[in-house]
Amino acid sequence: MNDTLQIYDEGLQELLTGILSLSTFADVREWGERAEVEIEHIKSHIRALDIENARDSQSLEKLKYERSKKMLGGLLGGSKEEKELSQRFEDRKTSKSGLTKAINQLQDVIDFTPRSQEEKQSLLSELHQRKRTLQEKKREITQVVRGPRLNRPPELATDTVFSAATRERRQARYDREAEVKAGETTIAALTRQIEQAERDIQWVEKFEN
Repeated sequence: MNDTLQIYDEGLQELLTGILSLSTFADVREWGERAEVEIEHIKSHIRALDIENARDSQSLEKLKYERSKKMLGGLLGGSKEEKELSQRFEDRKTSKSGLTKAINQLQDVIDFTPRSQEEKQSLLSELHQRKRTLQEKKREITQVVRGPRLNRPPELATDTVFSAATRERRQARYDREAEVKAGETTIAALTRQIEQAERDIQWVEKFEN
């Protein structure tokens, strides 16, 4: 557990702190290489947590089974060992959740930060297209546009600058953003997504050689 906390505090925090200081494509490439190494380290810790939880889960089931065979075993509370195993199991689940969130944070920055002029132009085209599409959906719902409906922005050609995996991760984030939150109207959800697209555009535009 201490090793997990150490990698989370030191490695991740150093990378996250350095995000706002990035300004050139070279900065992004260097940061991205370190981030990818950190992601692999975190994944290895998550795999270790899964192995430990699988082992403790088997031990816990065995203790519960042995207790159930005893007279009144089903009416008695769990033993001290059972409670300790259960607590360790929950602690690891909490750690795994935090580490998974850390991976997503790093990966999101990697996927939405250009490492070259070509990537910058491709990503800006995608984000501007997304913003226009969201704005069109919002106009349709609010019926602000009178008379002939505006033509829907054309779909972009398939991007060949970024890998398929990168494009899929970005689309997954767009899909998550599209989910209407509790108490949120469709208009509010679209406004939120448009504002996020604008922040993404501003972020991408800052990078130069």
